[in-house]
Amino acid sequence: MPVLHLLVHLVLGGPPGLPPAPTQSVPLSPAENGSPDETSDDDVQGWRWDVPSGCPPAHELRARISALVGREPAAEELVVDGQIDASAGGYSMTLSVRGIGPVDARTLAAANCSVLTDAAALIAAVVVDPLQSGAKVSWLQREASARAGVVGSPPSQRPPAMATSLALSSTQRRRSSRAAPLSIWSRIRGGAEVGAVPGATGGLDVAFGFGRPQIRGELVGAFWFPRSVSRLGTTLRVALGTIEPRICGALGEGRAAATLCAGVELGVVRAAASNRVRQPPWVAPHLEVGVRVGLSARVSLALALGGAFAVVRPAFRLEAPDGSATATIYGPGAISLRAVAGVEVRLGRLAGRTK
Repeated sequence: MPVLHLLVHLVLGGPPGLPPAPTQSVPLSPAENGSPDETSDDDVQGWRWDVPSGCPPAHELRARISALVGREPAAEELVVDGQIDASAGGYSMTLSVRGIGPVDARTLAAANCSVLTDAAALIAAVVVDPLQSGAKVSWLQREASARAGVVGSPPSQRPPAMATSLALSSTQRRRSSRAAPLSIWSRIRGGAEVGAVPGATGGLDVAFGFGRPQIRGELVGAFWFPRSVSRLGTTLRVALGTIEPRICGALGEGRAAATLCAGVELGVVRAAASNRVRQPPWVAPHLEVGVRVGLSARVSLALALGGAFAVVRPAFRLEAPDGSATATIYGPGAISLRAVAGVEVRLGRLAGRTK
């Protein structure tokens, strides 16, 4: 129904209003009929509700807020500063609602000032207690159904999920906030390595990932540049190349997130000496911890420290003419340590469905 759609739209992120009006310590005026339901001046210090004759008075606004919240809001929980003015074809309202958090300020227009009072009550109730007021939104629906619609964009221009989002439980809200569309990433990094090749070396790795920001799968290709070792009159140049499937998780929803990745490197240790080349296998579980810092909506800085623990690694030996081994020239260490830094880019986002 149009009125309810608009009111929920306003509460959950409607069009921005005017800057927050300064809170004034002007008490509400008591209604002239002296009804016992009215709130006294002493109870509502700091509130202002300035409306034309015939519009719901201050005590009615407060009663509607209390009905939505289920109790009388405490003084420190809510301060309302609102003004309704008659205009051509209806009414306009300037509203500023302050709770414990930031000020919610906006301007609204409607053909009926009672509808604007309903809108003010719902906005104020959500500021005080979003979950409790969401559970009682049916009260507002019944009240609004008999009143004129609000002037503004047609309901078809509003996301249909807004009409029911106030009724979500806190658990459902958390699930919705975590459910992000599937994306594809690419990353290139450079860094240093020690352990797999002689001495320390540099290298590059390139990765492609698929998943969500919090968890995704990656395929990483890495190459660590060759280094030389000389022994027994023989010079050996050793390099390492690997491919690694792995799974990565991230903790953090702001610009920076901590990352943890685990996978298994599959590759070869390439050794060249005197026109002879050997490429025995390398297999090593790999753990990596790091941090990802967003530079823009698509680009992030990626830093990480990691270690590979070789379970299959070669040893290069100098052989005698009869084929017997005489001495080991070089053997990679059991642990390869790395420090890398680079840039990660989100290439695209696939259509996903939040639950």
